Amino acid sequence: MAVAPHYDDSIRVRPADAGDLEAMRRVGTRAFNCNALDWYTETPLVGETADGRVVSALALTLGPLYWGGAEIPASAVGGVATDPSEQGKGYAGGMMVATVHHMRELGLAVCPLWPFSFRYYRKFGWELTCMDRAVDLWPNMLRAIGETPDGVRSAAREDAPGMHAAHTRAARLTNGQSVRSEAWWAEQSDAFYANALVHEDGAGTIDGYALYEGQDRPYGQGKRYRVQELQAADLAVQRKLLAAVADLPDIVEAHVVLPADALLLDLAPERLIVQQPMRLMIRVLDVGRALEHLKPDADASGRIAFEVRDWIVSRDKPITVTATIEGGHVDVKPGCAVEPVRCGITTFARLYSGGLSIGRACALGLVDAAPSGAHSALEAITGGRAPFRSDKEPG
Repeated sequence: MAVAPHYDDSIRVRPADAGDLEAMRRVGTRAFNCNALDWYTETPLVGETADGRVVSALALTLGPLYWGGAEIPASAVGGVATDPSEQGKGYAGGMMVATVHHMRELGLAVCPLWPFSFRYYRKFGWELTCMDRAVDLWPNMLRAIGETPDGVRSAAREDAPGMHAAHTRAARLTNGQSVRSEAWWAEQSDAFYANALVHEDGAGTIDGYALYEGQDRPYGQGKRYRVQELQAADLAVQRKLLAAVADLPDIVEAHVVLPADALLLDLAPERLIVQQPMRLMIRVLDVGRALEHLKPDADASGRIAFEVRDWIVSRDKPITVTATIEGGHVDVKPGCAVEPVRCGITTFARLYSGGLSIGRACALGLVDAAPSGAHSALEAITGGRAPFRSDKEPG
């Protein structure tokens, strides 16, 4: 069993009320040494000592995530802060433990997080799922990878429904992107749409978009554009959007982050340096619930059992479940009806997200020798998709 890290389980963690916000934002400002006056607008949790002092805070952004065609109940965690004068006492750790239980009580299954430290959050069951692909491209390279940008134009607020539909189609090709409602698109600012390009097909339907942020380089050297989202299910549309980025005002460089299995960079006609940033951590809050929400292909079948060690959820014994894949559904029962894959909760998060195969997990010593049929069954439930969240995702 994993040894629990230092944490204070006496800290009281509860949903914040309006009277807590000033104290929470003060904690965030002090902890991150930046202006946190507009933080904690989502569903904040407050951590207070026995004498009522607010010492820690975080925010939950509730909303499901796409796992291919499935929608997994989830919440992103952000703004995790402890007042510097109270750090080192285990308050932040106590808050993370309590938050796991709180999210489970809400019926959630998965929680993504953008970490300040992989080592720290790994102690509480979050794990790096896989590495993305990132590259800096100059305009000529953007045009070379791309195609003639016909059909691409600047976006407008009236494009929200079409961008929504394009996002949904593209997000379902990965594991972990947020399900966005019509209300989410309506809430975005005019600046959001002003900094976007959309592509229309021959029938006038928006089938992809690129969302960007321009940053002035020093000494009047033009602009560096960060492509915050490149959403299109079709590779040709992705290429057209990139080619259009090359024509943005004063551009000298663009930074693009793509899923690990993206094809775009394989089209580069000359040498380039691809980075593999380690960015996203995911925690599986409920093993059985996470599995039963998946939607494999209708013709997929198989059975896989897991024996998962999770010291926060089940300290005394491993969690055991059997998942049966049939008819486009995953039926989950407690216990192991077949020889299980044995692992910790962090390894399970990598397997579940599609960021790690059982074969590689065995080679790394993260699981015992996998039983017959486990490889194909895991492939069936993860869909062979890579985990990914764009720079616009909360966490």
